[in-house]
Amino acid sequence: MATIIRRNRAESAASDPSPQPVEFRLSDMAARGERYVADVRGQAARVVEEARAEADAIRAQARADGLAEAESEIGQRLTEQIARELSTLRPALDSAVEQLGAARGEWLEHWRASAVGLAVAIAERVVRRELRSDVTISQSWLEEALRYAAGASEITVRLAPSDFDHLRGHGERLAEATAGLADARFVADEAVAPGGCRVETRHGQIDQQLATQLARLEEELLA
Repeated sequence: MATIIRRNRAESAASDPSPQPVEFRLSDMAARGERYVADVRGQAARVVEEARAEADAIRAQARADGLAEAESEIGQRLTEQIARELSTLRPALDSAVEQLGAARGEWLEHWRASAVGLAVAIAERVVRRELRSDVTISQSWLEEALRYAAGASEITVRLAPSDFDHLRGHGERLAEATAGLADARFVADEAVAPGGCRVETRHGQIDQQLATQLARLEEELLA
């Protein structure tokens, strides 16, 4: 039960003319104290909550910063590792590229030579067939060889035995009509392929055989 402090109203009125409270209640003071303590506790709780929130924010920021730093370090390490790997692989890659380039060049050269060889083989078959049916081809080759040999001394014209009879007369008529060929000598030679001829002089020879002409043509195409 709360204690009440009472004062004598007569004494109070005689001694102090100002109005004075008649009585104080301890229960009121206790209630005020409890409210104050509650307020203090609430403020303390808010401070603690704010501190916890700030601590959580600091920890979250630290984790974010740590993660960003870790990612940056990982990226840097990966970049350095890739650079090391590339520095190791670069010579091998350069060598592979060089080998591919060389292989490509060899491949192109191979097919170029094969194509030229095929073309020459086809030409040989065609010309040989024409030689059997057209004697003017052999006559043209003989005329060309004699023109090249004009002016040389000691001229020997070698013909295939199968062509000797019909080409000799044509060659002799051409030699008589061309200055410097009057002393040309015609010889049947089994080493000369049919359809062609070989003209020999003191300075060298002029080979008008089909195989020789095709070989010269192939060399020019591959040059």
